[in-house]
Amino acid sequence: MPKPIRLSGHASYQLTRRGVSEAEVLETIQTSEWEPAELDRLQCRRDFPFGEEWNGKFYQTKQVSPDLCRRGR
Repeated sequence: MPKPIRLSGHASYQLTRRGVSEAEVLETIQTSEWEPAELDRLQCRRDFPFGEEWNGKFYQTKQVSPDLCRRGR
């Protein structure tokens, strides 16, 4: 059975600031390939259709790129 995914308080706060939903983050975590990132973390990416303006600029897609911190590290 896979481990449950829990977002940190910081990650939850950043969702609205970055225009990303929790569902998009969870989908990215569950369906994307992971690669090494800075500070001994893992990172994945996924593009989602967007087609809207964000901070004065139009974007056709948005990229969701969560980092994974393993507990106990």
